[in-house]
Amino acid sequence: MTLQSLFKTSLLFVSTTCLFLLIGCIDNFGGGPRKQKETREALGKILQDFVITEEAKDGANHSQLYVSNGSTVNFVLKSNGNPVITNLTRDQWIGFFTSWDYEYFPVYSDIDFTIKRGMALDSHLFQGFRDGQPDLFGNDIFLYVKTPDGWKIVSLSSTITAPDDTTDYDAIGPLEASPYMVFDHFTRTMEQQDFEAFTGLFINETAPCFRFQKEFDVPYSQDAHTASAFFRETQEKTPGGTINFQALKIEIKDQYTAQVSSSYNLKNDYGIVEKGEILATLAGTPTDGWKITAMLFSIK
Repeated sequence: MTLQSLFKTSLLFVSTTCLFLLIGCIDNFGGGPRKQKETREALGKILQDFVITEEAKDGANHSQLYVSNGSTVNFVLKSNGNPVITNLTRDQWIGFFTSWDYEYFPVYSDIDFTIKRGMALDSHLFQGFRDGQPDLFGNDIFLYVKTPDGWKIVSLSSTITAPDDTTDYDAIGPLEASPYMVFDHFTRTMEQQDFEAFTGLFINETAPCFRFQKEFDVPYSQDAHTASAFFRETQEKTPGGTINFQALKIEIKDQYTAQVSSSYNLKNDYGIVEKGEILATLAGTPTDGWKITAMLFSIK
């Protein structure tokens, strides 16, 4: 068997394993058995296709896995104890991996899904193989939204460690700032109508941030579905309104990425005007603590 054939066989095995692991990994999903099965299959297919199109350097089909070029790919590279963060758009990411002059594919393990009302999170460990040899490894967090064209990737956040990095990260410990503080500041900056402070909570002003009902059914616009646009839209539609979070749960993955789930309500002086659920992803920055990389609000 040639090395190329071995890669293809390995990919098929990994993809099949992913689907098997998904059976026990659906969490907090309201739907009947048929709906649950359909969701498992759809999300499992995205993981399969992500691996296959990346290994094949198939940019055209890889791009179809995302909601749009407004999707973001965020890498936190652990380098001798210091995190280096890179933020890319979908197309920048595709241009990056299609330029590789070597064979590469990731193997996923410990796959864990959280699914809520038209949105989903997927956290898993990965081990990359470069020309058949173990290479970079770490943790991925995919954030998805359901659209009329099926489930799509909103963002990917990864913590990556080089195979020759021998730093004892356990000795370093997590970032000093608590990621829960991000959501305290989120509520406060909206109350104060402080645009600059609000957008400063995100990795950048174009980070995906938007609300929808049942599924995301309008074309994604990087101008209309970002942290900046979210703030302006919320203040315009609900003057003096603020968002409060309930049952906020944050799981730090591999020190420098985290996944978030919560319920929320949007209130003004007269009471609650909107409620629903959120999913979000965070990245730890070297100097500014935790930042939101993407955030979805599913309106009930």
